[in-house]
Amino acid sequence: MRQRDTSHPERTDEIADLSQHYCILKQWAGPFITKALITDNQLSTDDFQGELANQTNLALKGTIAIQNMAVITRVTENIHDAKYYYLLATDYLRSGSAWLCIGISASY
Repeated sequence: MRQRDTSHPERTDEIADLSQHYCILKQWAGPFITKALITDNQLSTDDFQGELANQTNLALKGTIAIQNMAVITRVTENIHDAKYYYLLATDYLRSGSAWLCIGISASY
């Protein structure tokens, strides 16, 4: 899922596509919820580094993905889910900037 595809769905056909594929989009959002703040070991963009733990950029990207899911749920009129994803993304950003604290902490 590319961010620009979901950030501002405006055309009727875009919204229809999102509605048609809502279940799979919701499944794809699941791992972001559980791993957005602490990303475990992920392959670094610096291939020679191999897998690295808790990459701050991935935490931020995961939070943005959750916010994008809030937009999808709103335009597809899944209001209950929209509130959930919006509050979750907001919490991740406001919770003492937890992703930033993790990113600069020597203990992680």
